[in-house]
Amino acid sequence: MVDPVICPVAGSMVLSTYPGRSQDHPAPSNVSASEVHFGKRVWVSRKGAIMADAGRPGLIPGSMGTAFYVVEGKGNPLSLNSSPHGAGREYSRSAARRRFTREQLREAMAGIEYRDTDAFLDEIPQAYKPIDRVMADAADLVLTTREY
Repeated sequence: MVDPVICPVAGSMVLSTYPGRSQDHPAPSNVSASEVHFGKRVWVSRKGAIMADAGRPGLIPGSMGTAFYVVEGKGNPLSLNSSPHGAGREYSRSAARRRFTREQLREAMAGIEYRDTDAFLDEIPQAYKPIDRVMADAADLVLTTREY
């Protein structure tokens, strides 16, 4: 049994729920669930996505050191009520390690607290898609209620 989770976000409370449960639970990404779409019961696998039913709250983070968004789903049937759950990678982890240097990581993270080690090289912000572009692409899927 998973305990209910309430995530405080800068003075607001964001409650995540898992579909089909009577209690509130964290809404995971990368999950499969039986749902009804276009009048048929189907299995939906959300890999890299969150459920975005109309009015459902969610969080869409950017990369390390960039903005994140508090959103409400729009219930877009063409997306099977889904939206991206984050910025998504522009470069795979191995490609990012080959392409970027630790000095570039230091420059990108200037003024942001992080552990200065090669272990975070594949998390450099440039390894991810720009979150503003992702959010613009998701405009039909979610309504942004706050940006941090």
